[in-house]
Amino acid sequence: MAFAAVLRVLWQFFLYLRTDVYVLITTMLGCVDLHTTSVRLLRNRFLRLRGRTEGLADESLWHPVDRRAARWYSWLIVVGYTFNLGTFLLALAPVFVEMVSGAVSRFGREGSSWVELLDSSAFLIMAFWQTALTIWIAARERLRARTSRTHHVIG
Repeated sequence: MAFAAVLRVLWQFFLYLRTDVYVLITTMLGCVDLHTTSVRLLRNRFLRLRGRTEGLADESLWHPVDRRAARWYSWLIVVGYTFNLGTFLLALAPVFVEMVSGAVSRFGREGSSWVELLDSSAFLIMAFWQTALTIWIAARERLRARTSRTHHVIG
């Protein structure tokens, strides 16, 4: 239980999400939309780094408080993504692999009771159904977006 509690606390520092820590920061600073401003600033920096000037967001349209805070908060978004990836690789993935391998091994082990097999089946279905559903929804939405961009000139 402590492992799950620690992960929930770490989740608050994934600053690319609009977590409670994000709300606290924006409230204390008096920001209007710090997240959007920071993401656009990061995109502008990336485009300039690649030598591209087309597609840059107009920074004069941003709220002045957001623009000042985005200079440093945008780097926290990058840190948040890095922290998330590190948490996944060092904490979640090893635990998930261990749990899946333990559940699968029950099917090959002689003497596993029907309760253990039912438990393993339920765990594997719940673990992989979420991922399968997420992939299916993302693919469906991507296909819808692609087909809605298609325009027929004969009409």
